[in-house]
Amino acid sequence: MHGRTEDLGKDKKYREKFDYVTSRAVANLSVLSEYMLPLVKIGGKCICMKGSNVEEEVEESKKAINILGGKIEKDRYFLFSRYRYWKKYSFNKKQKGTPNKYPRKGYSSKRTNKVKCENIEK
Repeated sequence: MHGRTEDLGKDKKYREKFDYVTSRAVANLSVLSEYMLPLVKIGGKCICMKGSNVEEEVEESKKAINILGGKIEKDRYFLFSRYRYWKKYSFNKKQKGTPNKYPRKGYSSKRTNKVKCENIEK
């Protein structure tokens, strides 16, 4: 799939269809959640790569994540041995549908708003 997440999140072909959506640290958690949660089906998860200030971002984004249908599940650090650094990930579980007005257009970023979406065969 190829496209901007703001557009894919409105497309019925992709909206609320994926088990997992992952992202790099391209925006704060509120903005990432608005891009990602419309693509995740209920019961699915968003996995967001974040920096060391993730606890502060989580607190600031709880209301937005709840409005979007998600809930913060946990944060974890992972060691990337090839690069010898730790990276923090925030895991959000989708609990209810995302309101149709999301994602909104209008965020500007120097980076492209890309996410990876996957369905897991059961």
